[in-house]
Amino acid sequence: MTEEDGREQDRLRSLLEWLLQELVKVEFTEFLSGIVEYRVDQEELSEIALENLEVALELPNSYPRARRGLPFILVRLGRDEEAFQEVERQMAERGGRGLPECGLA
Repeated sequence: MTEEDGREQDRLRSLLEWLLQELVKVEFTEFLSGIVEYRVDQEELSEIALENLEVALELPNSYPRARRGLPFILVRLGRDEEAFQEVERQMAERGGRGLPECGLA
C-alpha cells in the first residue's frame, strides 16, 4: 500500500466516522421526538383524568378513599407542590396517621 492509499483510507475512515456520528444524531433526534410526542399525549390524558376526578369528588359518594388518586395525577402533571399540599391535607384529615394503604388489609 502506498502512502497515498494510506491517506485515502484515513480520509475515508474519517468520513465514515463523521457519517456514523450524524446518523446517530438523526436517530437519537427521531427517538426523542417520539418520546416528546408520547409525553404530550400523557399530559393531555392526565389533565382529563384530573378534571374527571375533580368532578367526581364534587359529587356525593360513600368511598372514603376517593381523593387518594389526586396526588398521583398532580405529580404526573408536574404539579408537585399541589400534590404535596394534597398529601398533607389528606394526612391531616386522618389525624396525622398517614395516607391509607393501597393494598388489601
